[in-house]
Amino acid sequence: MVFTTESLSDAHRRKWGGSSADVKVYRAPGRVNLMGEHTDYTEGFVLPIALDLACYVTRSKNASGELRVVSENNGQERRWPTSALPVVQPMHDWSDYIVGIAKELFRAGYPVEPANLRVHSTVPIGAGLSSSAAIEVATALALLDGRSIPDIELIQLCRRAENRFVGMPCGVMDQYVCVKAGAGSMLEIDCRTLESHAAPWPEEVAILAVNSMVRHELGQGAYRTRVAECAEARDLLGVRALRDATLDQADTLHGELRRRTRHIVSENARVHDFLAAGSPAERGELFYASHASLRDDYAVSCPELDSLVEIARGIEGVYGARMTGGGFGGCTVNLVDPAAIPEFEAKVRQDYLAAYGVVPGIYRCMPSAGAARQV
Repeated sequence: MVFTTESLSDAHRRKWGGSSADVKVYRAPGRVNLMGEHTDYTEGFVLPIALDLACYVTRSKNASGELRVVSENNGQERRWPTSALPVVQPMHDWSDYIVGIAKELFRAGYPVEPANLRVHSTVPIGAGLSSSAAIEVATALALLDGRSIPDIELIQLCRRAENRFVGMPCGVMDQYVCVKAGAGSMLEIDCRTLESHAAPWPEEVAILAVNSMVRHELGQGAYRTRVAECAEARDLLGVRALRDATLDQADTLHGELRRRTRHIVSENARVHDFLAAGSPAERGELFYASHASLRDDYAVSCPELDSLVEIARGIEGVYGARMTGGGFGGCTVNLVDPAAIPEFEAKVRQDYLAAYGVVPGIYRCMPSAGAARQV
């Protein structure tokens, strides 16, 4: 659902008071990654799009000396004296994303002024569609309140907040696409140089994300383990990052490190192959190859995701399917002929419900613009 600036402003004033002229609205999108999974923290290549699903943060000033925040998604409220924000410790809940951004703004020389914030997100939590980057970037823009900041500095600041305060050792992809995406385009990002270029998405192919409803908890260890395994493989091979490794070098390793390296090397190649592919069918085959690599070599899939991919594979008009995001739950992303969408939605819901007793969420993904002030 896309909210109007008027409805967001009205909801803010019902909570915090003031006039419509006092309220500013900021939006930052979620994302779905088309290709390049778990390659961003190995300085590799990724190919995401931003979504029309987004986090909205409304802001108004207050004279209380506090940063006051309400989350409309869970009905909770937090307040902190702005003077105390640099020393606040994590609470291990949604508010850590707010405080983490505030602390990084202080460190970067952008004082946080007293303000009222209202947070509302349409990005599903725990679905692998980057609800965390959306709230980080929208919050940063709201706290900056119009102060200029270079895009790359904003991206890196938001990533540091998640790494340092939230404790998630993520790469740079999510924050990057959240800031710099363009409507109607996929964005190839070089996670070493932080250079990117946009490529138009063909209108004759629809992108649908399917939520397994298995909530991934990446901070509980598995994601961190993969990051550590990649670092160990890098050190054994003597390369700067696994982006620089080859398949021949991967074969000199053993066991899990061999498989992890093989995935990173092959997945980086698939990003370039996907961009160069001449047909939806070619891109779809790369999707299936990516999922097999994530399932077998990187071991970040789960039975529910595997089932969704196999259901999609059997539907006429589906070009390809794969898990997307960090894994261990969350979503698959599917390339579908627009004419096949009704059958796809019905078949996926029917078969997944029969297998797991749960109705999956299905989202039509429209490549959308990056974060910005709305009013």
